[in-house]
Amino acid sequence: MAAWWVNQGKTFEQELRGGYLWAPKLQRDGNRLKSYEFMKDVRVGDQVFSYHNQAIRAVGVVTNGAISQDKPGELTQDWNNEGWLVQVEFVVTELPFKPKSEFETIRKMLPTTYSPLDKNGNGAQKLYLSKISDELADYLFAKVAPGLIVAIEGDLPPLSSADQTQIDEEESVWNDTSISETTRKQLIAARRGQGVFRERVFGFERRCRVTHVVEPALLIASHIKPWSASSPTERLDGNNGLMLSPHFDRLFDRGLMSFTDSGEILLAQNLSSDVLEKWHLGKYRNVGSFTSLQKTYLEYHRDQVFERKSA
Repeated sequence: MAAWWVNQGKTFEQELRGGYLWAPKLQRDGNRLKSYEFMKDVRVGDQVFSYHNQAIRAVGVVTNGAISQDKPGELTQDWNNEGWLVQVEFVVTELPFKPKSEFETIRKMLPTTYSPLDKNGNGAQKLYLSKISDELADYLFAKVAPGLIVAIEGDLPPLSSADQTQIDEEESVWNDTSISETTRKQLIAARRGQGVFRERVFGFERRCRVTHVVEPALLIASHIKPWSASSPTERLDGNNGLMLSPHFDRLFDRGLMSFTDSGEILLAQNLSSDVLEKWHLGKYRNVGSFTSLQKTYLEYHRDQVFERKSA
């Protein structure tokens, strides 16, 4: 897994909301820019740090490598239309980190060529994407991780008790020096349905179990046995996961929905009629068979989460 730093100016909001990075293949004068060429080196599972307005404001995981695609319509900059697009699942942080505030420390970890920061600690001009070391990636992640929340659209909401619990759980893992930094990063990514865990789930869960939506960018890799109750091995086990559309992920996570071993949908008795009606839950009956290991995790979900967490 490689780590990348992306300098985003006016494209910051559009790219985060759209879940992508985009760069033209050529500059207006017809020349190639190395930091645009780096787009072709990005791979699924790579980590991306979003730098905007002098601070790291979001972290992402690459979900699809570079494809040739015209400039997205929401980008109004006067660039060549033909470009590279990389899909990224971003999460934003309520604790933006300004590298310039600790530049003397960070300077030593910056790449010697194509550094994302100039000699004064400001964002480098005409440099969009830059590969950074694991050392720098770990340093940046430690700074922003306590404030990471999944909230791309609209203003950042205040932290809910669930958000705070997630942050506390992730911080606990991050501070556990008995496991390697690589494993810690994988476990935290798994907490958000990203990284290695998502790849493993998507290996055999290719669409939403309920709606049959197949667009990966719109699906969430949801733990069957909750992340907080799972062992490190279970947290990364693809069998402990289902691909779900966001609204069904919320129902499943909150214990308002579960499944029998044969695939029948179970809905909590206290689920409001408003949700039942507006989400058309009555039309969904059976989601198909599960692996034997998924059934083991589902048994835990039915016994310990369904109609308990929502109570």
